[in-house]
Amino acid sequence: MLTVIGEALVDVVNKPHQPLQAHPGGSPMNVAVGVSRLGHDAEFIGRFGRDEHGQMIVAHLKDSGVKIPISADDKKTSVAQANIGESGAAEYEFDIDWSLESAQDELAYATRHSTAVHVGSIGAMLEPGASSVVQTVKDAAETALISYDPNC
Repeated sequence: MLTVIGEALVDVVNKPHQPLQAHPGGSPMNVAVGVSRLGHDAEFIGRFGRDEHGQMIVAHLKDSGVKIPISADDKKTSVAQANIGESGAAEYEFDIDWSLESAQDELAYATRHSTAVHVGSIGAMLEPGASSVVQTVKDAAETALISYDPNC
């Protein structure tokens, strides 16, 4: 089992004269989806809300066969918005909440049952969740392959 720990968010693309487009995203979530679609067991530990964006993330994970050991919380799902100007240049806005308060039991379980743990991107660097991610990696290092993507 690969356990992926990190952010899930919704990428909102704002192009001139077009309706907003929202897509599930986040590098760690994409890793879990890709591994599962290749036929391997994968679970995703991250945070997302019960709002419309969070429901989009859950549907994307489930449709891809990814296990989701934690439930949505009452906070707003994180969003990365790309505002594309008339010239095609993009400006980005991030509204990210990265805490793993509700996932401590799942993180501890992941260190005991996973054969591989992947972390990366914002989830490995942004507090308050980064400390939990680092501790999970330390705890899992003796029994699991550790993969780190520094794309932050």
